[in-house]
Amino acid sequence: MTSHAKPTHRDSNAPVFAVVRAPDTIAADRPVPRSRAGSAWMGLVSAVVITMALAVLMLQNTARVDISFLWMTGRTSLGLVVLIAVFAAVLMTLCLVTVRILQLRRLLKRRSNH
Repeated sequence: MTSHAKPTHRDSNAPVFAVVRAPDTIAADRPVPRSRAGSAWMGLVSAVVITMALAVLMLQNTARVDISFLWMTGRTSLGLVVLIAVFAAVLMTLCLVTVRILQLRRLLKRRSNH
């Protein structure tokens, strides 16, 4: 960090020194604010990485397995079973998050009315 001392004068003859920061250190002290474009970019990159990982998982697990759930039975590839399980987990998570967001919105609306 570079700093320069500039003399400043008051009513008296003795100089008082004020520390002035160099322009390159001012920007480093303040974090860059988040933007919607940056968040969208990170979401896109995350989605691509997860999609590629799922594609590799499906391509490596092509063995056929027997599936039994309640009264239903079938035979399909292991990769498809894992993919269906991942989508089911994502749907359950989205449902829970949606309920929480609605709770928070309702709470915020109540607080703003009072």
